[in-house]
Formats: sequence, structure tokens, C-alpha cells
Amino acid sequence: MKILAIDSATAACSAAVWSGDGIAAHRFETMARGHAVHLMPMVRDVMAESGLDFHDLDFIATTTGPGGFTGLRIGLAAARALAMAAKLPIVGYSTLETVARSPRRDANRRPVLVVLDAKRTDFYFQLFKPDGAAMGPPATAAPDVIAAAVTPQNPVIICGDGADAVFETINAYGVQLERSKGPDVPDAAILAQIAHSDVGSDMKFQFKSRPPEPVYLRAPDAALPRR
Repeated sequence: MKILAIDSATAACSAAVWSGDGIAAHRFETMARGHAVHLMPMVRDVMAESGLDFHDLDFIATTTGPGGFTGLRIGLAAARALAMAAKLPIVGYSTLETVARSPRRDANRRPVLVVLDAKRTDFYFQLFKPDGAAMGPPATAAPDVIAAAVTPQNPVIICGDGADAVFETINAYGVQLERSKGPDVPDAAILAQIAHSDVGSDMKFQFKSRPPEPVYLRAPDAALPRR
């Protein structure tokens, strides 16, 4: 199976190609802005390094948010354009699920709380079972509300680039937290591995059940002026 995976929804930008049984090429860079400049060169580089043409791919995987409004739209637009040009299907995963299902957390056997920085006083968060299944929908909230949402789940693995900012507040509510060492933002290499594992031989079912629709948990910061 051959997969192109891309992400530009949060504080990083990445692209990866899965070919056969592993990652054939990978680019990853943390960045607060500039996703539009970096994403397509990364895609070009990983495709060249893998030795594949776009028509050789089986499908494209992309993150769907939540995340930065601009970066999220850039990633989805790129995935859709590439898929349309090469007549490929797309599979979408949320940024929270991509972080939660990192292979590095497989052995923890505890619920996983992913907290991503929303660049305000609130945070994106979602709680997952040890096997990666969601325990509730993604949401955005202040740290005290997140603490109430995860109680009485004890102990809990916490990760994400917002984890350190909320750790003490949530811990003060009596939730036993264990800080995961990472990764704390989505990575296209992990996304490709997750997509490869999920799709398996039942490709049509997976694509029907995971359409790449954007996950917006709030309105964008920019707004049209009032008349």
C-alpha cells in the first residue's frame, strides 16, 4: 500500500510517504506560520525521495483539525487538489486523534488526554481510550472545565502542545496525570502509519466512514467588518 500523508493544521508542517511496510520519505518542521510556503515543497520532496508518482498512490491521508484556521484550510485544500488531479480517495483524521494514537503511547494501557494549544485562554481537548477510541467528542474549554470532563478517569496520560499549560490545574482537581514525552503535535509519518493500519484491505468502508471534512470548534479570529 502506498500513502501520501500531509499535515499543516497546528504548530507544525509535515509530509510523509508510506510504501510497502514503512515510511519511505518524511519531512517535518515545527512552525507558527508559513505552512502555505512549506507544505507543497515538502510534498514534492517526499514524493521524489520515495521514487513514486502521484498515480502510484492508493490514497491520501490528511488531518482535519481542530487547529489553526489558515493552516487547516491549507492542508485540506492541498489534499483535495492532489487527490482530484490524481483521481485518488482521501481519508481524514482529526489532529487530536493523530496525536493520541502515536505508537509511542500504545503500551501505556491508560486513557489518553490530548490537549492542543488553541492560542487563546482555552484549549482543544479530547479523551481517548487506551486503544485510541474516542471517549467523547472534541471540544474547546478552559483548564478547569477540562479537569471536570476527565474526572473520574484515573490515572490519565496527558499529551499535546497544550499539556504543560494545563497540567497543574487539572492535577489540582485530583486527576492523576502522567505526562507523555511526545509527540505533542500531529506528524504526517504517524498519520500515514495510522491510516495504513486502519484501512487494511477494506478500503471502501474506511473512506466512506472518514470523509475529510474540516473540524472547526469555533469561528475564525478574523471577521468581516460590520456595516
